[in-house]
Amino acid sequence: MNNSIEILPLIIEYESRLHKPEQRLDLKTVEALLHKDFVEIGRSGNLTDRKEIIESLLSEINQPEIHAEQFALSWINDETVILTYRSFSYADHVELVKERHTLRSSVWIKTTQHGWQMRFHQGTPSKAW
Repeated sequence: MNNSIEILPLIIEYESRLHKPEQRLDLKTVEALLHKDFVEIGRSGNLTDRKEIIESLLSEINQPEIHAEQFALSWINDETVILTYRSFSYADHVELVKERHTLRSSVWIKTTQHGWQMRFHQGTPSKAW
């Protein structure tokens, strides 16, 4: 298996691009990060495919940036990892009030053509920590 110390910062960087409003609105960035067979189970419990996610992201207006912490990486095989972490947003951009606490997991696979891409994502609402 590969070294998590080397891969973890890269996967966190890729995941974090999808947290930033300006990156979420960039079609090339989103298409490069999401695998062609990507699916997501969102905070709402709805199952969404790649096309629906891309359409949704590109239509977002005034969405707050997602903040994340407590990242952990688990290897499935040499070309598949699971990233888990906690995320939140700041209420009305006040950095003292956290809201939308979410437990998240993403499956990343290393593809020949595009490198690391997100194949699956799940967000589960959680209590504040």
